[in-house]
Amino acid sequence: LDGDYMDLIPDEQSQKYMIDAFIGYNQALDEQLLDPGATHEAQNFVIRDGILRVTPGNTKYVESQIPNGIKTLMVFFKNETNGTVTKTLLASSEDTIYKLDGQEWVSVKNGLSNGYFDYINYQHGVTEITIMGNGTDSMFKWDGTTLLKLGGNPPPMRSISLHYERVWGTCNKQEPNRVYYS
Repeated sequence: LDGDYMDLIPDEQSQKYMIDAFIGYNQALDEQLLDPGATHEAQNFVIRDGILRVTPGNTKYVESQIPNGIKTLMVFFKNETNGTVTKTLLASSEDTIYKLDGQEWVSVKNGLSNGYFDYINYQHGVTEITIMGNGTDSMFKWDGTTLLKLGGNPPPMRSISLHYERVWGTCNKQEPNRVYYS
């Protein structure tokens, strides 16, 4: 950006998002695998003098905080009968999964061993679900209202992907070099 854009921000303090340490850009890893202090792309924020700020004209989407910070941010998509899509924001902290209800985070699952999840959105028949895993706990599915263990007996997986209608996964702590598929 040319010039001093800081004059364009009316309330600089409310524009800051604090993280422990900003590592910088990292396009070598998938976005889901990045440390919270790294970024894959620089959109909607700027970095100046080592401080990460929301770009002028943008504001916080959610004001409320999640205890101990967000480890993974996830989005569930629901196709409505009228053709619109409803999005539900999910987030995990060290040991809890939350959903955004209005402007408040509501706990939907606690007691997790870690909060670093990978997830995919999937449609089974007419039912949309988000499948998620952290590599140590059971695999979960979110159907828009309830978080449940994923059916069957899948091993815990940390990295999951959808390819040709199969769910592929890796990063099981007990068998880190094995690839699983549905």
